[in-house]
Amino acid sequence: MPSPTNMPVTPDVLVASEGAAVVVKLFVFHPTIDAHELMVHLAPHVSDGFEVFHMGAEAVEIGAAGIDKASGLQWLCAHLGIEAHEVMAFGDNTNDHSMLVWVGRSVAMGNSSPATQALATDVALSNADDGVAVFIEQLLEAHRRRVDA
Repeated sequence: MPSPTNMPVTPDVLVASEGAAVVVKLFVFHPTIDAHELMVHLAPHVSDGFEVFHMGAEAVEIGAAGIDKASGLQWLCAHLGIEAHEVMAFGDNTNDHSMLVWVGRSVAMGNSSPATQALATDVALSNADDGVAVFIEQLLEAHRRRVDA
């Protein structure tokens, strides 16, 4: 995730989007307010048709309601002819919940909250411990052993 200190401050979102066809998602960072507190402050001000998601300790995302990681995967899978039960996804925060529920095999990261882990079919090591890579390596090794047997 980008560091909030590296993000330029945009005083007017509409000015920043001049020439853009559509604003799809807004990421909100604050140098002294954590994401949970940002959600508390922002949620009452977000119009119908939009949702606020927690992206970790540093950020909140605001986007159109119903447009999330699950809907993106649904579209892509429909386009490619892939069924949900054939898809595996990794997630570590509330913005991943819809995706973790939709896919056939869901893996929560070890550093995710108990609520996120409860939605997943599996729990991997943390992001800091290369959880995604280790999990995939273990899957490939198990597959290799079955093929070699």
